[in-house]
Amino acid sequence: MIHYTIISIFYFMTYYYVLNDMFDAYSLVILAMIFFQFFSVKNSVYILALGIFVPFFDSIPILGNESLTLQRAALIPFLIQITNKSRIRRFNMNNNNVFNLLISAILFVAIFNVLQVNFDIANHKSFTPIRLLGYTADIVTVLFFFYYIFTRLDENSIKKIFDIFLFIIILEGISILLLIAYNPQYLYSSLGHEFRVTTIERNPFFGTRNSWGLLFGLSFLITFLRFQMERIKKLDWLNILTMIVSIMVVTLSLSRRAYFLIVIGITFILLYQRKFKPFLITGSIIGILSMLPLDFILLRLESILQAKSFEDLRYASSGQLYFEATKQFLNNITVIPNALSGFTYTRNFSESLWSGILYRQGVLGLFFQFFLLFKIFTRYKINPEKLDINLGIFVLIMKLIAFVFFIMGFITTTCYFINYIGLIQQIGIMALFLFFYTELMLYNYGNNK
Repeated sequence: MIHYTIISIFYFMTYYYVLNDMFDAYSLVILAMIFFQFFSVKNSVYILALGIFVPFFDSIPILGNESLTLQRAALIPFLIQITNKSRIRRFNMNNNNVFNLLISAILFVAIFNVLQVNFDIANHKSFTPIRLLGYTADIVTVLFFFYYIFTRLDENSIKKIFDIFLFIIILEGISILLLIAYNPQYLYSSLGHEFRVTTIERNPFFGTRNSWGLLFGLSFLITFLRFQMERIKKLDWLNILTMIVSIMVVTLSLSRRAYFLIVIGITFILLYQRKFKPFLITGSIIGILSMLPLDFILLRLESILQAKSFEDLRYASSGQLYFEATKQFLNNITVIPNALSGFTYTRNFSESLWSGILYRQGVLGLFFQFFLLFKIFTRYKINPEKLDINLGIFVLIMKLIAFVFFIMGFITTTCYFINYIGLIQQIGIMALFLFFYTELMLYNYGNNK
């Protein structure tokens, strides 16, 4: 409990200072967090987890130095502490090809992003060598984090890290709920796109409402699945609180992508367990609709009905450039990646991850990502009912993640292990952790037979 308290204090202090542009005070707290890491392995792990998971820690520099963020600075004390522990298992502990495919898929996206930027650097003036180096360092930091905790720590310690991630999600959810409570007009305004680019709709703290909406949608599905499968047992307060906060945030986000994620996720869970209950889903939909601001929905519907042209209709419905995205999608189909085929960089209008992957990596790269998800889904063929209940839960969670990643990849760019421009975001960090943790549980299950 002491670590939850300390993390809460660090989180809300830094968030308050960032929200009020008090960057000198923010830097002092960050330095205190880094100093705190040197006291124990556990401290170093938890602070780095906070740094790689919360978006504003990655975007707000320390002491005005753009290349120095908590994520990068916290890596050094983490490595000093964690390397003092002996390695107790290999990273690819089960020696399976799916593990290698996943790491390769992440590296391919990152490498081809760098190749594309360097190929047409004139259109990427904001990408200086220092920023490209920082981008590479962020990828390395995340991979180092997973490598060392899964090769040096025991299962109980790793499970506590998962609990820390859930706790951070709760803290972030509280922050977003407070933003909405104090500034509801920003999120629910019908005055147009320009007015809505604000602290809540699109902000430097947590990304766009679709980004954090999808994160909380996925966290709800994970905690809902654990709650649904462990309902006979005593479930910890952290899982229940995460589930409650997540569904509240998703409901108030008005993110159609997040709503769709939850609907297909719950449907998958119930169908896979052969416990499909139409009344449960219908009741959930009615409950969500009853909590939405009806005036906002009616204004959006009115603007759609009054549209006098296809252009008006597109803006009224979502404002996305569907026609331009489709045209670009068709014009950029190549077998090999663009960086190797001679195509120059063009802004990708699409809201589809798979369109972006196709654009950056070509048809072969896209099929490789599809193949990865297929292998993850089929990797866990063991009937969860014949396993330990905890292992069965995480096996089903990984099947769920592979399924929703494939479906959501057609309508969003952020719901994957890594997005198409090579950033490992919150959803990616959560999914990677769950994959490695499921592999660890299978490893221990096989050794204890």
